[in-house]
Amino acid sequence: MDYPLFVYGTLRSESDHEYARLLRGVSEFVSAGRLRGSLYRVAHYPGWVEDGDPDGWVHGEIWRPRHAATLLPKLDFYEGPEYRRVIRAIDTSAGPVDSWVYLYAASIEGKERIISGDWFTQSRSGLIQ
Repeated sequence: MDYPLFVYGTLRSESDHEYARLLRGVSEFVSAGRLRGSLYRVAHYPGWVEDGDPDGWVHGEIWRPRHAATLLPKLDFYEGPEYRRVIRAIDTSAGPVDSWVYLYAASIEGKERIISGDWFTQSRSGLIQ
């Protein structure tokens, strides 16, 4: 089964990053969504972690690649060894959607938590812990 991809950072539609443009060019937008966990500022990009916070949500978008077998290895390369692609249930207004998502697999020690769970509103709202 081909799963869609949930993106929460530099691959979202608000981003002008070359890999975000690549994703948009070969994929169909499915839905906005959210995922349990916490978002951290790693550098100029975020990382999602599963931390058991019952109030923690990470916001993003679900995209369905037309040729996932070609696209996903390119995105795996872009995300690098800090991230692991996993399947998780994404909460949407139409119900849960099982999707690929990039889990931040490195240490979050010393990283700032983005309280809003939204990479694109965090800098405007100042919601970083």
